[in-house]
Amino acid sequence: MKFFTAFAAGLALISSALAAPSSSSSSTSSHGHIEARAGECPSVETIQEWLRGNTGIGERSVFYTGSASNEQAKNYAAKVGGQYWGSLFPQDKFFDWIDECGTGPEQDKLVPRMAEAMAKESYGEAFVLLPKNEPVNTGKIWMTTEYPNLRGRVQVTAVNSKNPDETQPNWSPDSDWNRPPAPEPAHPQPPTPPTPPQPPRRRSQVVHF
Repeated sequence: MKFFTAFAAGLALISSALAAPSSSSSSTSSHGHIEARAGECPSVETIQEWLRGNTGIGERSVFYTGSASNEQAKNYAAKVGGQYWGSLFPQDKFFDWIDECGTGPEQDKLVPRMAEAMAKESYGEAFVLLPKNEPVNTGKIWMTTEYPNLRGRVQVTAVNSKNPDETQPNWSPDSDWNRPPAPEPAHPQPPTPPTPPQPPRRRSQVVHF
């Protein structure tokens, strides 16, 4: 699933704007029971605990990948009565956690951990918005983190991001959903009938005066 544009912009600002980590060995967020050493991102388990206590995560989590967007996930979650990234992780909560991470490469661990926690706390049926007939990018977080934590435990239903009414239950990376459509068979043209023989032309008689 792609990340919020705001998150990406925020990360760039945070790297230079955050204060130095506290010397305290642990901290607790006012938004939930979150404990972590200063300069260390919350663990997956900590984020799972927060999700259970502060959100309605459950049977109909909505993910997205490829050219699908967060806005499409939001709309589909509203349609099925589910939750998506933006409804589960308010921006202020993200910034609370990124503050715990401190500055530097540690921040890069946060979004994958949030994605893993969301997948692990999902059950029942999950939906993934992605365009039909396009290969799935195996380097995206959907394939590296989210789907592996849903596979075999949660039914994954693919939703065509270009036509949300088109779905496929029991999606997998090997399904036909991800393959380009087969080319239509060429329709052979009927053979051109032979030209019928023409009767011999009579030579005209020319009279010279």
